[in-house]
Amino acid sequence: MHTLMLVEDELIEMELLEQYVPWHEMGITLVGSARNGLEALRKLDSLSPDIVLTDVRMPLMDGLEFARQIRLMNKNIKIIFLSGHNEFQYIKAALTVEAVGYLLKPIDMDELRELIITVKQKCEEDTITHQNLAAAKDRLLLKWLTEKDENLSRQWEAQLFRLPLPLPEQACYIAAYVTVDGEYGQQPSELSSASLLVAGLQKRIELTADHVTSVETGEYSLGLIVMSHTPIPELAHKSFWRNLLSSIPEPFSSASMTIGLSDAGVSVQELPRLFWMAQQRNEWKFFLGTGKVIDGGDRMEPVHTDLKPETYASELCRALADTDERKAGGIIAEYTDILRSTGVGKNSVISQLLGLLTGVEHEFASLLASAGELQLFGNHWERLSQLLTIGDMQQYLLDICAEMISMLRTRAGSPAQKLLTRIDELIQDRFSTPLTVEEIAREVFLSPNYVRTLYKEATGETILEAITRTRIEHATRLLGDKALKIHQISRAAGYESVSYFCSVFLKHKGCSPNEYRKKFIL
Repeated sequence: MHTLMLVEDELIEMELLEQYVPWHEMGITLVGSARNGLEALRKLDSLSPDIVLTDVRMPLMDGLEFARQIRLMNKNIKIIFLSGHNEFQYIKAALTVEAVGYLLKPIDMDELRELIITVKQKCEEDTITHQNLAAAKDRLLLKWLTEKDENLSRQWEAQLFRLPLPLPEQACYIAAYVTVDGEYGQQPSELSSASLLVAGLQKRIELTADHVTSVETGEYSLGLIVMSHTPIPELAHKSFWRNLLSSIPEPFSSASMTIGLSDAGVSVQELPRLFWMAQQRNEWKFFLGTGKVIDGGDRMEPVHTDLKPETYASELCRALADTDERKAGGIIAEYTDILRSTGVGKNSVISQLLGLLTGVEHEFASLLASAGELQLFGNHWERLSQLLTIGDMQQYLLDICAEMISMLRTRAGSPAQKLLTRIDELIQDRFSTPLTVEEIAREVFLSPNYVRTLYKEATGETILEAITRTRIEHATRLLGDKALKIHQISRAAGYESVSYFCSVFLKHKGCSPNEYRKKFIL
């Protein structure tokens, strides 16, 4: 339904128009009336009519002057003049204020119906034009703000500023990049999508700013361009945006929102830089967590570190083998805390965590295969990439370790597992001695052939391979102590011959002990 406002100083004419014209049948809703142009002008903002039907001759302010004032306020309102004077000067004056129609008193109902049809069509055409123009502005603004190629950026800028924009050349500009963030393992709910939040945010910011433009960049993200004529407005301060986050109304209050805030700029040409700055700061939530306002004071400078996941993987595997969930959690927390403190990129963090997971997967491959749980170690890169923060990634690792410990505890209860555990204990206790399968068999009161078969079927490796692996792992740890000589490490690992030890180490690690110490030990 389109809305209409009546302006008529004669009571009889007003009553006729209000009571006897079937406006509803024409698809029109009356929203108000006035007795003269001055009164109508005061009511115009609150009524916001699509159409104004006004008499020409009225006291205080006539219809023609009223129409001129309307054009200054809102060019989209459709104006129909009503007069009892069939004189050329009124028609001519109506054209100067872009009236869409002129009716003579008394009103001919058929003529009124035809004119209303025409006016409604013009309203709909204007709506479509306005929507298309607004959509074009949004597309061009987004392209200009996000374009990395300087030549293309200048092209988008030229096209954008041919359109009417409320963005002056010189003003205080601030960009904010807002995301609605889901909790670990969950997407934000539909109700909390950025498109539904933007209207409420924009209205609250407009109470302080002179103008706010929103730019939707995704289902759960949007950019805000805020303009103020005040050099350092209130909204340039982090506290303003924190208050905005803390007072989100229902039903959105449960949504976790993060705002990346740019520095203040003084020129409209700075907007692409400010927008990029806000977007980058929003991404710092990877280290800082979601539900925050992040500005330049939260900057994290990357710190180089030659962190090796192999050491932590070895410690984590021992904690898992002991089914010590608390210790495993502590190792993961320490490792992720170190990564968090470096401030390196998300992909670098994922690479480090993949190294940790690969070590665990290799150590427990036989367990996973025998339990049919190989899917536990699926596409880690894809899963980790979908997580928003390093805290979420830490929880991902904890979840995997919890499943591993549950599997290990279940398996440890069987008689066969108790036997395997005893064999592993013997290997760990005596790997530095000339340990043989026959000696292990005597310890567990079984034949050597049965022990070989049982261990191979359960773990995927022979007992001799397990002994060798244990010796090399022990030697690798000892290489971290640069005070120890290679021959000392060889004997401690159970090898009397240094040359044989070096050949076995090369086979397992792809380099000699000395080369490994130079490459991987700080």
